[in-house]
Amino acid sequence: MAAEYDELRWLAQVLVFHDPLDGCEVRGDVEALRRVPAHKTLAGCRPGCGLPIGNPTRSGG
Repeated sequence: MAAEYDELRWLAQVLVFHDPLDGCEVRGDVEALRRVPAHKTLAGCRPGCGLPIGNPTRSGG
């Protein structure tokens, strides 16, 4: 039981504290990515912040 708890705790820490931009590899049209407003990209967020998931105001216009 303790081993399962330790594994779940480790997994939670990996998921919560992982920096998705660390080692990020951009694939596709880099020029199209440059046209996206900075506030609508993960790289344009303040450190320690992210984008809401499924927020319609972030996905369009």
